[in-house]
Amino acid sequence: MGKRSNYTRVERDFSGENNPSYSHGHSKRGERTTEYEIWAGLRSRVNNESHKLYPYYGGRGITYDPRWDDFSVFLEEVGYRPSKDHSLDRVDNNKGYFAENVRWATREEQARNRRNNVIYECVTLKEWCLNRGFNYRTVWRWVVKEGKSPEFVQKRGEFLWGKDQNT
Repeated sequence: MGKRSNYTRVERDFSGENNPSYSHGHSKRGERTTEYEIWAGLRSRVNNESHKLYPYYGGRGITYDPRWDDFSVFLEEVGYRPSKDHSLDRVDNNKGYFAENVRWATREEQARNRRNNVIYECVTLKEWCLNRGFNYRTVWRWVVKEGKSPEFVQKRGEFLWGKDQNT
């Protein structure tokens, strides 16, 4: 005789709205919304030590609001993505994903909000160069590699590329 189990199988209906993961309707099989994918990605970067970006997020102490384990709370607080050109951005890159520290931002806005940006006279070095018509790579080398002063950069830039457009 075979071994008998004390386990009793209970039939439950998990179709449609009876499915616990159906509550918000953003994760239907094969039809996940962009907002859901973004939410799942941020949770993975923060929680999953195997994720390739974990060292830059969870590995350096970035967290998220624990209420955001529920996608519907995340969506209510962050809202829908304004356009396909927007992605989720942390205002302060040293803080976590919390309602008061996230926004939907374009690539250009996010490019200004990187940890490795060089801030020069209250704007990114790239913006400073663009405003003056100066070559960014050359100015970056002078400022970052050679430690040149703003006065040197201004005078040398004007000599090489013409008068500063702001003067």
